[in-house]
Amino acid sequence: MAKTPFHEMVNRVGGFKDHRIDLMDIDGSQMGDEERLALAYWRFSSWQWDEIAGPKPEGFDRMRPYPTNFIQRKFFAKKFRKHYVEVKCEIIENLLGKEKLYEYLHKFQTR
Repeated sequence: MAKTPFHEMVNRVGGFKDHRIDLMDIDGSQMGDEERLALAYWRFSSWQWDEIAGPKPEGFDRMRPYPTNFIQRKFFAKKFRKHYVEVKCEIIENLLGKEKLYEYLHKFQTR
């Protein structure tokens, strides 16, 4: 995701941090199981694929994250990233819990 002037301004004044780019640069090979699952969760929730779930589905990078209108929801439901990552996020969230996931997100962002 390209940084826009808006991103630069918000980051300068201490607003939100776009963690998607940072998370894709983190090497998960040296992490423990729990930390690795947390990294996968945050990658999935940023609409990015994580290799922990296996090979990336064909055309994943070209898919829209989720349907934005009725026609897309009704007729093109299987062509959105949401359907690939939503269940994985729910499973990881049930295993680790929201509090633990946010602890790891903070740890990843402060690296």
